[in-house]
Parts: sequence; structure tokens; C-alpha cells
Amino acid sequence: MSINQEEGPNYFSRYLWFSGFVAIVFLGLWSRLWYLQITHGEEYGRKSMENILKNVDVRPSRGRILDVKGRELANNRPSFDLYFNPKTFRRKKTEALDLLPIAKILDLSEDELNDLAAKSRKKNIAFLLEKDLSRAQLASIEALFESIPGIEIRTSSQRTYPFHSVTAHILGFVSEIGSGDLKRLDSFGYRRGDVVGRDGIEKAFEPVLRGSPGLDRIVVDARGLEQHSDEDQRFLEGEFQPVGMIPGRDVHLTIDIELQLIIDKVLKDYPSAGVVAVDPTDGSIRALYSKPAVNPNAWSSRLASFEKRRADQDPFKPLMNKAVSAYFPGSVFKVVAALAALEEGEMVVEDHVHCNGGYHFGDRRFRCWKRSGHGSMNVETAMQRSCDVYFYNVADKMGTDAISEYGKMLGFGEKTGLVIHERAGRMPDKKWYTDHHPDGFTPGSALQIVLGQGDVVATPLQVALAYAAISNGGKLYAPRLVDQITNDDGNAQFSFTPELRRELDVSPKNLEIVRNSLWMATNQPGGTSFRHRPIEFEVAGKTGTAQVHTFGKERIRNKEKAFQFRDHAWFASWSPADEPRLALVVFLEHGGSGGGNAAPIAMKIYREYFGGNESAHVEKKIGKKEAEDE
Repeated sequence: MSINQEEGPNYFSRYLWFSGFVAIVFLGLWSRLWYLQITHGEEYGRKSMENILKNVDVRPSRGRILDVKGRELANNRPSFDLYFNPKTFRRKKTEALDLLPIAKILDLSEDELNDLAAKSRKKNIAFLLEKDLSRAQLASIEALFESIPGIEIRTSSQRTYPFHSVTAHILGFVSEIGSGDLKRLDSFGYRRGDVVGRDGIEKAFEPVLRGSPGLDRIVVDARGLEQHSDEDQRFLEGEFQPVGMIPGRDVHLTIDIELQLIIDKVLKDYPSAGVVAVDPTDGSIRALYSKPAVNPNAWSSRLASFEKRRADQDPFKPLMNKAVSAYFPGSVFKVVAALAALEEGEMVVEDHVHCNGGYHFGDRRFRCWKRSGHGSMNVETAMQRSCDVYFYNVADKMGTDAISEYGKMLGFGEKTGLVIHERAGRMPDKKWYTDHHPDGFTPGSALQIVLGQGDVVATPLQVALAYAAISNGGKLYAPRLVDQITNDDGNAQFSFTPELRRELDVSPKNLEIVRNSLWMATNQPGGTSFRHRPIEFEVAGKTGTAQVHTFGKERIRNKEKAFQFRDHAWFASWSPADEPRLALVVFLEHGGSGGGNAAPIAMKIYREYFGGNESAHVEKKIGKKEAEDE
């Protein structure tokens, strides 16, 4: 084939243009390669590695909470949580309709499904979709891995409380950190999805229980799933140094779960109560019980919002810790007046007052609980029989300030130093009435205070510590709820020693008179708790019935009143009487009378606890809980 003279120049021209075009293309490619490989090679190499390497926070396991004998009150179990990664989901250009299988498994409403679809279009980071999947849900979700990109299962730790509501007010609960808390705690290493203590020991010892998070690096595929092959692991070679996490520390309490369970069993027929048991020798709290209570397992799960609504609607207020809330103490407060009268010399043990059923103060008559009167009473018999008229005489002689002074000495009107939330109560004096009462101070206020009525309010914990101080010879301790903190090897890192708040500035002789009067109240005929006394050991204690609502001169029996108008029932005590091992206070909210209701409850608790047969009951409870979990 030959090229004629006319076609030659055109062909040569086209060849030059084509060669130039090819040269320009290759120059562009070469320039792009230079840009990618040389100029920005390090940057793009780093980005490509970021697509397969992922830094992950290593969350520490939360520390356990144990009782005085090492039994677990709060621990952890595995939780399988469903996360959704919208970025991976969008890469596959999947329609929102493809999320329907997830919605069916999780039982999402139409609004919740629409919300999930909106998040899948807008968010760029994985977010928690469902916490603590059931086994059936887990199996169904795993079957969707291939058809729905962006879903992944992560394992976390779920807080669990083996004794349910029995320890709820002591331990509190945990819940997922909210956006408001996250801003405040971000600098402490908290991340979205972490849990934080919300009440009780869980809140008070949050930094100790939480531990310290670590940092690690993993290899992931295009869907963000971790890869474990040897070939993948070579990408982890380099300068990255993982940061080891530190597990949460264990918190050991002074609580004895045996005693806590006994109290729960004995109080099964009472809807609202608070009970405190203290070791008089060092202030250690052996039981801190409040009824009703919520189930912290539900509050630490996805059911929390439902449980909150139900608790708010409960008329017996399960969120209120009645062991540390303040109420009229009734006649258990008479120990303050007795000690004050003896110390100030207003009364000696030989002085007698005649009780005819009432006491006149000005133009008003204050009645004794026994309308027919008690006859001749001294300080010991007046305490034994709880004679109101005797103590009206004491109040009239001493006045408000003197009674208030001794009440404050015994710890009333101030917080005890408990590590969890408590009320301070109120111990009024003349100044308080001048500053706070609409009528100011009136001389008759002392006659109300002396009986634990009027404006004095106290917590069961304050009463227990005061009676413990009387029983041990005058040492008022701070309540000791935490014994020690240990690391994951079981070695003690910190121990909480007993703390003496003050020694009562009273004579041993007068203290012994008060102790003896409390022994008489339980162990001699005529005592307000004599008929309920145990035979096996001796108890010293005082009953109290605090009036909540007056109905004029008409006498109405408690059981005929509406629940909220019934009297509060108290019994404050210690046992054994001569060598105290336990100071016990039983408070029954609107529970009737101290002698008829609270004292029998206390005696049952003493019998079961000192009987030593409760270990089998505890083991049965633990076994039942394990069976439920299975």
C-alpha cells in the first residue's frame, strides 16, 4: 500500500497531534503519580492505613461491691450490645426499608424506625442501637450480618445486683452517661455508652469502682469488623504503644447481708419502713434497710424510664431511703430529756413525780398517753413505762435550750457523716423558733420537744447511733459503712478505720441510770416492751409512738385511720443488754404503736440474727438468683 503525495502531509500532521496527545496524557498521569506518591505520599499512606487500623478504647470492668464477709452485692455479667454504623451502611447505598428486619427483632415502633432511618442518613459514627440483647435477639441479629451492612455486636459489661431491692438504697444503681454528664466528664475519659453511678455507693465511689480505661489498636475490614489473621496483624507493627486499662477496685462494706435479708423477711407485712443496725463498739453499720425499694437491676437496664415512672407514682415512695430520712422520733427521744435532767441536777433518781394522767401548763392541759395516770414515777420508772407527765415536768423545769443542747450532743439535728446521702434532721432551740417559726418562740415548745414531737425530727440512723453511744459508755461514732477498698488481686489499698465524733460530756453514773431504765423497759413487768422480750438474751430499749395527725379530742384507733394519718412506730434498742453487739432501730412509717408493732419486729430480728441459722436462708436466696439468671 502506498501513500500519495497529497495524503502524506495530512497523515504526518495527525501523527504529530496524536503523539502529542499521548505525551500529555502520560505527563498528566506521571504528574498525578508524583503528587500522590512523592508530594503527598505520606499523607495518603496514613489515610489508607486509617481505613484498616482503628484505635479502640479498652473499657475497664467495674469493681465489685461486697459485704463484710466478702459476699457479692454488686458484680458484672457480659452484655451483648447492638451498634449501628451509618457510614458503612451508606457505602452500600442500602435503602432505609432494609432496616425493617432489625425493627422487627427489636420491636421498634414506626416512629423509632423512622428515627433510625434518619440517623442512618446523617450520622457518621457508630451508635448504640440496643443494649443487652436477649439470646433470641442475638441469634436473629447475627443472621442479618450479610444482608444489612453497618450492624455489629459489641460485648460490654452489665451491672447486676444479686439481692435486688434488698440492698437498693445502700448500693444505688448505674445508668448510661447522658449528654450533659458527658460534657462534664469528658476530660476524665468518659465516652458515650459508658455507665456512671447514680446513687448510693455506686455514686459515692464512682472513681474507685470505675477504674481507668486503656487504648488499643485493631485491624478492621471495609465494614469495620475486627480481623484476626496473621496477615492482617502485620499492619499493627510500628510505633503504636497500647495503654493498659486498670480494672475498677472492689469496695468492701460493713453491711452483713444475712442481717439485711432477715429484716426484709420479718418486714414482709409492712409496706413502709426503715431499719438500722449498728455495731456499738465502732459505729460499723451492719444493716441499712428501707422499704419499699426499686430493683436496681431494672434501673441499670433499658427499662429504667418505665421503672422511674412507676416509682414516681408509688404512694409509698420507693425512691426515699427511710433509714436516713427524718421523722418525729416520739418517745425514743426521751433518753435525751432523762440524761439532760440528771446532768443539770433538775432531777435525781430519788425524785418522784405524781402522774394523774395530765399536766397543766398555763391554761392548757397536756395529757399522758395513759389517761388514768401512772402514779408516782422517778426517772427510771418513768422511762420504763414511758410516762409523759414525768417528762412534761422535766421540760417545764429545763426549757427548750437545755433539751436541745443535749440532743445535739447525742447527734440530733446534724448529719452523721454517712458516705451516702442523708438528712440532717432538726433539733430546734429558741433561736431556731425565732428565725423559722411563724409564731416565734413560745415557752410551751419544750413540752412538745421532750416527747419527740413538735418541731424535732430525726432519722433512724441518728437514733441508732445515739443509743449505741448510750450503750457503749458515751462514745458517739460516725457511721462506718465502708470497710476497705481492694484491687483486682484482693490486696487492700485503703482501709476505713472507726471515727469517733465525740465523747458525751456526761457522768458515767447518770449514763448508767439511763441504761438501767432502758433495761427495765424491756425486762421488768410494766415496761412498754416487756411482753415481747426474748428469753434467750436480754435487750435494752425504748418504744416510741409518734403522732402524725391530730383529730381534736376524739380518740380514733390507728387501724381506723387512713394510712397517711396513722402514727409512726419506733423501737430503739441494743442487745445483749450487758455487752452490746448490736444497736437496732426499727421505724415503721404509719406503722401503729412502738410497743404493739415496732418492738415485736425488733425482737424477731434479734432472735433470727443471734440464732445463727440464717446462713442457709442466704444460700437459698443466692441459689434462687443464679437459677433465675440461667
